[in-house]
Amino acid sequence: MAHKQKLFAKEEASVCVADFNLKTAQKVADDIVAADGKAIAADLDVREPDQWSETIALTEKTCGSVNILCNNAGENFRVGFDG
Repeated sequence: MAHKQKLFAKEEASVCVADFNLKTAQKVADDIVAADGKAIAADLDVREPDQWSETIALTEKTCGSVNILCNNAGENFRVGFDG
């Protein structure tokens, strides 16, 4: 999850790391801030419209207007098969 967010932060973007696992999102945001970037974490289940509204409001309040949205929900990772 963290790779794309960290790339945006390296380009001096303020990043909202949103995930249904807030602890994981907070770790990524903390890593970005520790590397002198700007980031916040948000609890977001992309299937819940109200959570989208809350996340956008938090992002705009903290970081300013949203100019880029990168939705990685359901991102696929290749795995090997034992057999």
